[in-house]
Parts: sequence; C-alpha cells; structure tokens
Amino acid sequence: NENSRSLTIAVTACQDKLEEMRNANFSALYTTYNGASFIPNGFTLGQAKGAISIDNSNPNLLRVFVSVSWRTRSNRVIGEDRNLNGVLDTGEDSNGNGRPDSPAAIMTLMSQR
Repeated sequence: NENSRSLTIAVTACQDKLEEMRNANFSALYTTYNGASFIPNGFTLGQAKGAISIDNSNPNLLRVFVSVSWRTRSNRVIGEDRNLNGVLDTGEDSNGNGRPDSPAAIMTLMSQR
C-alpha cells in the first residue's frame, strides 16, 4: 500500500511540474528547466526529489522528461537518483540514457503554441 500511495503522489508531482512548464514561455523552457530538480509535493522534506531533462535536438519540438525518485520507510530508494539530489551522479544511471529514471516518470513533447 505504501508503494502504491507513493507512486501515485510521485506521478501527480510529475504531472503538476509539466503543467507548470506548459504555462511557461516556450522560448525559455530549455534554459529554465533542463537539468532542474524540484521538491515534489506530498512527500516529507528529504524523502523525494524530482528531476527534469529536456532534449532540444529539435528546437521546435522539445522532448521533456520529468521523474521523481523517493525513499521508502525501509530506506530503499525507488528510482535511479539514489541520493535524492535531483541529478545523476556516478553509478546512478543504470541504463545509460543520461537522465534519472523512475517508475514515476512522464515523457511528453512540447511545441510552441
């Protein structure tokens, strides 16, 4: 039950961050949000961290990744950000894709309106 509850909170935090980004100026999305981290709502301080990664290889269509990693009551970290600092450190990127993955992750495309 704890894992299901935490996953729901983490996915909601990803959705909230994407909504914030959708309301931001498109031309500033990459510089403002790429590589940024955030504290997800619904977790206690230090229990979770969100991370944002943006692929701007097509500057008119951004590929946005938002994820949240969190620590369980048994001190196990769910997600690749093992120290919950919002960035990938040495040894954390287990699949080599250059971004902190988690079961609570959303990828979307954003274009200028």
